[in-house]
Amino acid sequence: MIEHNHQDTDLLQEVFKGASIGERGAGLMLEKARDGGLSAKLTDYMREYMTIKQEAAQQLADHGQTPTPPGMTERHAQWLGIQLETLMDKTPAHMAEIRMEDNVKNLIKDIEAIKRNHDTSQPTRELAGRLVRLENDSFNAMKTYLS
Repeated sequence: MIEHNHQDTDLLQEVFKGASIGERGAGLMLEKARDGGLSAKLTDYMREYMTIKQEAAQQLADHGQTPTPPGMTERHAQWLGIQLETLMDKTPAHMAEIRMEDNVKNLIKDIEAIKRNHDTSQPTRELAGRLVRLENDSFNAMKTYLS
């Protein structure tokens, strides 16, 4: 077991939650996507979020901690938001816009968590950085679907 650093475990918890939310959001959008290219992108991002989530869980286990998933309220709000946003418009452009808005919100949360927990080990910083890059990459990829 690695020596416990509160900032490491706090940031890893945030990474785990952020990757969980990203994975679930991409999956919920994937259920509604009708465009093959968009579906493929969402699948790729969903897998990468899953990988980051698993790595955060492993690093937390190395610190003797258990990952805390997003709360039920947050999961229900995410599900409801996507259902309502796609009720009348499931076009790739609209779905990309929704993903982009989510990416920006998640980027802000990720960057704030990194700044709050600046005294972390290199593996923790690298994993948090991967999540930030993934959110940014997803944002940029979704731009191609805008009308």
